Amino acid sequence: MRLAIRAAMQASGYDRQQTSDGRFYFNVVDGSGDILARRVEYFKDSARMEIEIVAVMEYLQINYSDEGMFVIESILLRPEKKDDPFLPVCPAANRYVSAETDPYSYRLHIILPAEGGRFAKMEFRRFAEEVIREETPAHILPRICWVSKEDMALLEKPYRDWIYLKAGAETSDRQEKLTRFIYTLFAVKNVYPKELLRECGSGNKFVLGWTALGSIDNSQS
Repeated sequence: MRLAIRAAMQASGYDRQQTSDGRFYFNVVDGSGDILARRVEYFKDSARMEIEIVAVMEYLQINYSDEGMFVIESILLRPEKKDDPFLPVCPAANRYVSAETDPYSYRLHIILPAEGGRFAKMEFRRFAEEVIREETPAHILPRICWVSKEDMALLEKPYRDWIYLKAGAETSDRQEKLTRFIYTLFAVKNVYPKELLRECGSGNKFVLGWTALGSIDNSQS
């Protein structure tokens, strides 16, 4: 199913066919031309078939793509009721040291999947971050975080609860839901491809901020 969905998101994943009586249909195929899925429906002309192919691609991109994201404005998390929780604040050790004292103003959280399609490639991540920063207004600081599938799944439910509370669609367990969402939002961490520390001249680069330190498999050493 995953292979079929991945193939059906690309224009090259469709094999267009015509029956002996002039009807049209299409299959979803892999790079070798093997059939992964079929649309059990026939169309009277090729134009209608192409419309349906585009519709399938758009549906899958919206509902099954691994490139979804969360965008949260910190100012929307400010307390609105007496018992609403606050965002984490880091006070300065002394008055000469700068610290995070206002986590609300001009802050933006952008959470993206580290393992989703193109986002698994560090070059594309770098490009995406450059675009985000260039398109974000200069007075707003975006916090861009590339998280694992596990962290992305952990964030989905608290995010949904927060959206429903914000819209007034739900009111139950408000303090608990807000606390869980804020905690999860600040608990998710960046993840990077693993690389080992090797001898100089090996060709492998360990770049701080772009690489995670892996571990050596002793059975292969």
